[in-house]
Amino acid sequence: MGIIRKITSHKLIRGSFLVFLASNFVNFGNFLFNLLMARLLPKEVYGEMGALFSLSMMVGIPLSVFNIYIIKIVSALYGKKDYPKIRYLRSFIFPRIVAVSLLLFALIAVNSLFLAGFLKLSSSVPLIIIGFNILLGGLSAINGAVLTGMLAFSYSALNGAVEVILKLLLSVFLVFSGFGLYGALLGVSISAFARLLMSSWELKKLVPATSVKQFQFSRLKDIVPVVLTMLILVSFLNIDILLVRHFFSPARAGEYVALTTISKTILYATGPLITVMFPVISNRKSSGLPYLLPLLGCLFGSALISLLVIMLFSIFPDFVVGILFGGRYATIIPYMVYAAFFMAVFTLNDILTYFLLSASFHRYIYILALFPITQAVLIFLFHGNIRTVIMVNISVSLLYLLSALIMIWRSEAKNLKILFARYLPAPFFNE
Repeated sequence: MGIIRKITSHKLIRGSFLVFLASNFVNFGNFLFNLLMARLLPKEVYGEMGALFSLSMMVGIPLSVFNIYIIKIVSALYGKKDYPKIRYLRSFIFPRIVAVSLLLFALIAVNSLFLAGFLKLSSSVPLIIIGFNILLGGLSAINGAVLTGMLAFSYSALNGAVEVILKLLLSVFLVFSGFGLYGALLGVSISAFARLLMSSWELKKLVPATSVKQFQFSRLKDIVPVVLTMLILVSFLNIDILLVRHFFSPARAGEYVALTTISKTILYATGPLITVMFPVISNRKSSGLPYLLPLLGCLFGSALISLLVIMLFSIFPDFVVGILFGGRYATIIPYMVYAAFFMAVFTLNDILTYFLLSASFHRYIYILALFPITQAVLIFLFHGNIRTVIMVNISVSLLYLLSALIMIWRSEAKNLKILFARYLPAPFFNE
C-alpha cells in the first residue's frame, strides 16, 4: 500500500494519468459531436462539414511544429524555475504564431472561391469560419503547450474538457435553432475562443510578472520529423474525404463521412496504446534498455481490438448503424467491414510510424511521406464508386505496412532475433 500511495502521489504520474483521461474524454466528445451532427444535419450538409474539418486539420498542421517545440523548451526551463525565460519564449513565439495563423487564414480566404468550387460547397463563408477557427486554434495551442511544459496538467485537462462540452452544447443548440452548418461551425469557434481565454488567464496566474530574459533557442529543424509524421498520418485520414467530396454527390459524400466516422471507433479504441508506447520506447532507448517488446505488445493489442470491431460490424451492421446514425445511413452497411479493415491497417501503420519516430529512425519517415501522395493520386485516377476508393485506401495502407515492417526489420533484425529466440519455442524460431 505504501508503494501504491507513493506512486499515485507523484505529480508526474498523477498528471499523466489525468491528461490520459482528459484526452480520451475529448476524443469521445469529438466522436459524439460527429454522431449528433450526422443525426441533426442533412446528409449533404454533414458531408460539407466533414470536408471542412478535414481541410482545417490538414491546413493547421504547420502550427503543430510550435506545440512540440514549445513543450520541449518550456519543460526544461520549468525544471529550473526560470520564469523570465518562459515569459520571453511565449512573448517571442506568440506573434509568430499569430503571423502563421493569419497566413493560413489568408490562404484559405484568398482561395475560398476555388476551394468552395472544388469541395462543392454551397457558399465560401464556411471556409472563412474555418480559417478563423485555425487562427483561434493556433493561439490556444501556444498557451496549451506552455501549460503542458510547466506540468500544469489539471489546467490542460480542464481546458480540453470545457472546450468539448461547450462545443457539444452550443453546436446542438445552434443547429436546433435553425443555423444548420453555420451553427455547427460557430459552436466550434466559440468553444475554441473560451479555451483561449481560460488558458491566457491561467498563464497569468502561473507565470510571475518578472522581467523578460532573452536566451538562445534550440534549432527548430530538430522536430521536422515529428511534423512530417503528423502530416503523413493526418493526410491518410483526410485526403480521401476531400476527394470524395469533390468527385461524388453531396449526399454520397455525407455517407462517406459517416462511414469514416464509424470506422474510427478502432482508432479511438487503440489510441491509448500509442499514448503509452511512444514515451516508453523513447525512454527505454535513451536509457539503453530493450524497447521492442512494447512495440510488439502494442501491435498485438491493436490487432485484437480491430478484429473485435470488425467482427461486430460484420455480425451486427444494422444494429451498429441504427444506434449511431439512424436509418438514413443504412446505405453505408455494405462498406463497413472494408472501411474498418482499412482503419485496422492504418492503426498498425500509426503505431509503426510513431515507433520509427520514438526510436529516432527519421530517415525512414521521409520515405513513408510518399504514400499519402500515392493515395491521393490513385483516388484522383480511380474513383468510380465508394468501394473503389476504400480499396485504394486499403492497398496503399498495406504497402505502407509492408514497407514500415521492412524498415524496422533492417534496423532491428539483431534485436528482434534475440527477442524471438527468448519468447518463441525452438521449433518456431532458430537463430
